[in-house]
Amino acid sequence: MAKISSFIGLPPSSLKNLFFFFLVLPIFFTNSTQNHHLLDSVTPLELIQAQIIIKNQFSNSHHNLSFHYVGLDEPAHKSWQSNLDQNPCRRAFIIARFARETHEIIVDLSKNIIVSDNLYSGHGYPLLSYGEQINASSLATSYPPFIASIKKRGLKLFA
Repeated sequence: MAKISSFIGLPPSSLKNLFFFFLVLPIFFTNSTQNHHLLDSVTPLELIQAQIIIKNQFSNSHHNLSFHYVGLDEPAHKSWQSNLDQNPCRRAFIIARFARETHEIIVDLSKNIIVSDNLYSGHGYPLLSYGEQINASSLATSYPPFIASIKKRGLKLFA
């Protein structure tokens, strides 16, 4: 490596960086430009794309928007099997919390639009946003029966 670097006129560390740059750069370009199969996982670029689309939709509000799940919206078996020759649209399925409500959102990644936005009203408890987690944590440590129970057991509350 030293003979090559002295021949080119670059220090060995610069030559290694240059070699690494030209070796790794084509890998990123081939991964980002390849066509994905309809059932491939959501790529990091598609994840960012879905987040931007949703943030633009909810941007004119003072409420926090938090993403709890982003994944592939798998189409019905018959619809994707009949469209194998075409390039069918890929969709992302997102569960997001906004204004203390849970939204189930489907984003069409090929058209950059929100296809559906349904409020979750089923059984069970949705995930809490960061602010809601802070409020829930502080509630327990300020609840007198809980504090009495901790003292009764000889334990200390961490503040």
